[in-house]
Amino acid sequence: FRSGLHQWNDDTLAEATAYFEAARRLGAPDSLMSYWLGTTHFFRASHALFGPEKMRADENAEIHITKALEAFKSCTEKNANAECFAMVATLYGQRITMVPRRALNLGPQIQELRSKALAADSLNPRVRYLIGVNYFYSPSFFGGGAEPALPHLLKADTLFTAAPKPAGTFAPRWGRAINASFIARAYEALGETERAIKWYKRTLKINPHDAIAEDRLKKLLDGSKSTAKGTSFG
Repeated sequence: FRSGLHQWNDDTLAEATAYFEAARRLGAPDSLMSYWLGTTHFFRASHALFGPEKMRADENAEIHITKALEAFKSCTEKNANAECFAMVATLYGQRITMVPRRALNLGPQIQELRSKALAADSLNPRVRYLIGVNYFYSPSFFGGGAEPALPHLLKADTLFTAAPKPAGTFAPRWGRAINASFIARAYEALGETERAIKWYKRTLKINPHDAIAEDRLKKLLDGSKSTAKGTSFG
């Protein structure tokens, strides 16, 4: 899972999916495997929607969104898992990205899920990251955008930095690098290029394999050089 996530490799995440499904069949705790199956499909849906161009396909995204929602039923209905609430909210946001008119129906549900996630564990860095992403992609008429996303993403970074080392093989430890990349994207969207460059560099320090962060950083640096040259000769 970690390898596939860090390298944007859907084939590796597919292998992780198969392992989690096999573990559940062999008697691993259902709530734990439901969390990991849902999380893996969550990122496979994200890859299909927002990953490198060659990976994008709305039909694949919908398949993984549906499977993730099925997996998350266990940890939202039985265990009130904060991360699951936040991921379900973000999955609904992905459906709005594909078909914007769904916002009228799904928007209120997303707001309710955000509240449930924060009520369950407001100090969970992944919850803050996911809510930040949810705001980032939400339509402006639902209060979304880069500006309202930033406080959650920055809070998540603080919580990731302060978090103790996870105990146990299956304890969640994902999200820090992706969160840093979304802080960079938020600053980029707001036109704050220097801050965006700083956070893309931080992303790559945490995860050197993030090809999208590397590409965005290169474009921003190239743009900065062009601007500097233009200014000096102007």
